[in-house]
Amino acid sequence: RVPYEVVKQKLQTKVYASLADAIRDMSWKALFPTGGIASQMLRDIPYAVVTLLTYEHLKHYWKPKAQQHYPHVPTRSWDLLVGGLAGGLGSYVTNPMDVIKTRLQ
Repeated sequence: RVPYEVVKQKLQTKVYASLADAIRDMSWKALFPTGGIASQMLRDIPYAVVTLLTYEHLKHYWKPKAQQHYPHVPTRSWDLLVGGLAGGLGSYVTNPMDVIKTRLQ
């Protein structure tokens, strides 16, 4: 996953003008920069923690109340909503760390 992230971020920050330029620069050092794993972990671990805790909380406390209040809504819809809210909150909370990671790489 790290090489994909590195190329994606370099395209986002205009280090590469195009995907073709990125492919021409495919080297071991370009794909696995120093500190790349550490900065990615500083983003991914908090994201996973926030997302998982939010999902579990919403699933156990909010979803049963919502299903009881709106019994006609399918269960899968609540699952989708709970997962989306958890992922959205995780992304919102860790966005500053993602920006820092992108600029470091």
